Amino acid sequence: MAETTIKHHDLKRKRISCDDGPRKKHKQTKPTFSDPTALVTFLIGPNAKPFLVHKEVILNKSEVLAAAFSSNFIEGQTQTYHIDDTTEEVFRFFVQWLYSDKLEVWQLNEERKHDIRYILNNPKEHRIWIANENSENQTLAALWVLADKLCLPTLQNLVVEYIADISKLPNTWLPYKTYHYIYDNTSDDSPLRRLSVIQVATYFGAREFKKFSKWFPVEILVDFGAFMLERAGSGKGGIDEALEEEMKKCVVPVP
Repeated sequence: MAETTIKHHDLKRKRISCDDGPRKKHKQTKPTFSDPTALVTFLIGPNAKPFLVHKEVILNKSEVLAAAFSSNFIEGQTQTYHIDDTTEEVFRFFVQWLYSDKLEVWQLNEERKHDIRYILNNPKEHRIWIANENSENQTLAALWVLADKLCLPTLQNLVVEYIADISKLPNTWLPYKTYHYIYDNTSDDSPLRRLSVIQVATYFGAREFKKFSKWFPVEILVDFGAFMLERAGSGKGGIDEALEEEMKKCVVPVP
């Protein structure tokens, strides 16, 4: 039987690319759900987990996906789109954003703030807590990567805001695994890499940085050195004073 879905990475060879240069801004309007039965199917991950999403929401939010589902290609004919290089957890976040323009991030939940003292005094619960934190941080980074592939700068910038807010919480930081993921899945000039460097510069002391440097990707150490040289050569003072200015460089331009 002929394949009825198209792989996400095949989109690069046709239609729209984020690097095609200036293009007309994708106009967004609030969905009216005038045709609530019009749905499209996403098959997510290697197991092709199905997710059904209202087509109107997709057409409203994503120029890339709107082009795919409105085309004469297989995904337009079948109203099915296969993304095999992401996870179900990442796509759940993506669907949350499609419908609400926000994410339900567990680490920023008010209940978490009330539970933190109890968790820190209970080793077993603390281990579970850390595992959940690490998983969610990894998922947020992967969501940024997915948004990059789908040319969704608004979502990318929202993810950066969440990661920055999470990093301000006590006893919370990006796991080393996530730094490796970021550097394995982004380009040299990626705003997400820039954010990673800012996180290290802001929340690691000199002693901790030396002690744990072997766990970081080699590339982030190079970027960190360049970042510190930029700050030293600018005459603008310490990292804390420049943090807000540096965070602006983590934003993806929105057409």
